[in-house]
Amino acid sequence: PNWPTGDRKASTPSAVASGQHLAVVFQDEGVTEKGLQKENSLIVRDVYNGLRLWRRKADSLELISDGGRILTKVDGKLVALDGETGEVTHTFDVEAPGEFILSDGLLLVANSKEVRAFDAELGESRWSTPLVSKRMRAGDGRLFVHVDNSRRGDDSQLACFDLQTGKEKWRFKTSGNIFSQN
Repeated sequence: PNWPTGDRKASTPSAVASGQHLAVVFQDEGVTEKGLQKENSLIVRDVYNGLRLWRRKADSLELISDGGRILTKVDGKLVALDGETGEVTHTFDVEAPGEFILSDGLLLVANSKEVRAFDAELGESRWSTPLVSKRMRAGDGRLFVHVDNSRRGDDSQLACFDLQTGKEKWRFKTSGNIFSQN
């Protein structure tokens, strides 16, 4: 839309694009029995002509575009959606997924117990490590994880893992959240 709906300055808090699709989480307001309620919708458009391919309720603002698929959370599960139809093509076997990122053909998923790596295409589990992750970043064949082993954040560490094997390369003590939100 040319302008946001409701009283917000922006109505698209999340968007990703691939060579085939543009996926956007759109925040709208709908009339319900309780009055105006904010609703999040996942809208996918053809990247070449802008035509809307499909729309569904968005459970998460997190999106990854992986070629012809859209990775997001649906009903508390991490799924791959067909970019053309919106149908679930794969559900990843991870309990209560939190942050997830894609790097070097691996889907890396953190939850309250562990960080797991999946083959992004096949969905097969490759490795896991028991960590309480606050934030993850990947690059150059490595996974960097900000680990917090306490409720107060006084046992914070930065750990580095080999991306393909999950073997820990090093770890050191830090203070606070070392990864910015951007």
